[in-house]
Amino acid sequence: MSFKTSIQWCDGTTNPVSACDGCPLWPGEAVFKSAVAALLKKHVLKPHWAAIAADLDTLWTATLLPSRKNHVSIFVRSAFAQLAPEVPESLIKEYSDELLLRLRCYAGAITHRFGGHSKGYPRSFDVPELFPGRMTEAAAWREPTAADRKLKPWLIGAKRLIFVSDMGDALSDSVSFEYLHQEIIQNAASTNGTRHIFLWLTKRPARMAHFWHWLDSRQIPWPQNLVPMSSILNAAYAQHALRLLEIPAMVRGFSVEPLDNPLVLPEALLADKPWIIVGGESGPAANRHPFDLTWARSIRDQCAAAGAPFFLKQLGSAPIENGARFRLRNSHGGDWNEWPLDLRLREIPSVFLKAAECLGSDYIDKRSPIAATGS
Repeated sequence: MSFKTSIQWCDGTTNPVSACDGCPLWPGEAVFKSAVAALLKKHVLKPHWAAIAADLDTLWTATLLPSRKNHVSIFVRSAFAQLAPEVPESLIKEYSDELLLRLRCYAGAITHRFGGHSKGYPRSFDVPELFPGRMTEAAAWREPTAADRKLKPWLIGAKRLIFVSDMGDALSDSVSFEYLHQEIIQNAASTNGTRHIFLWLTKRPARMAHFWHWLDSRQIPWPQNLVPMSSILNAAYAQHALRLLEIPAMVRGFSVEPLDNPLVLPEALLADKPWIIVGGESGPAANRHPFDLTWARSIRDQCAAAGAPFFLKQLGSAPIENGARFRLRNSHGGDWNEWPLDLRLREIPSVFLKAAECLGSDYIDKRSPIAATGS
């Protein structure tokens, strides 16, 4: 957990659960076995695929390690050593490096680096680990000052915004609803907690909706300062994200990143006037997944038409403008002074503001560089 963070749309982060069950940005067994089988097809003459599939099943288990990255590397080498030993080491390394780029999750990469030997990190990003008490600590944080928001003027006037689950997914299947109630719901609703806004992000919106129904069946209210949020990676994820509309929250949020294609958000989702956060990808895989700035403009315009607040987080490491690479000095594309003028927009929902009750329910605070700084 962190009292301060460089993440543009919040003040700090907390992780009552670290690591997760996996997602398209951190794929698991089936994806990698299928990929290795496809690579073997290039080298194995007259392959008996049923036998090879069985061999890959055995090798996946035999090479199992706590770290997905280490596991995949050893699995690839073992598969070629056993099934295609004539393939040169240089080509196997190339294949391995190529497959590892499928592990695109920044939280997974950080945990791979620090997990198991640095305090506060789980042993493995692939096995969710509980960290009770973190929400209590976050709830006790003081309210933000102007100095805290010097580098984030778009947050000025808002309650402290705390991102829940930036390093994992608390809605992983192994995490009990009882734990989520005790650790997240009770702390968000506590005297300390109600001073802040908690932004709870998941890639499992259906399970978050199930959790709400579990609470409701026990007559436990959803805290109004707890914002249910879901990641949206593509059109299918956008449809899944509609499950959050079942939760009686003051506002919902959607993190639309990373995108590999243009996206039209569902009308029902935008009609709810949610907070839409958009960002391009950074990290080693970004060059393989460039972020076309027309995608950001399209979502910005969709939000404007619906009256939903739009927040462009970053352009990422490989933005594209008019078919060509848009060069930036900032490695994540997070400095909006380098952006095209029409994309310098970071809006926040009015209900996040301390005096939101004076603004009217439909008011959306415009946070452009000029509006936010007063210059």
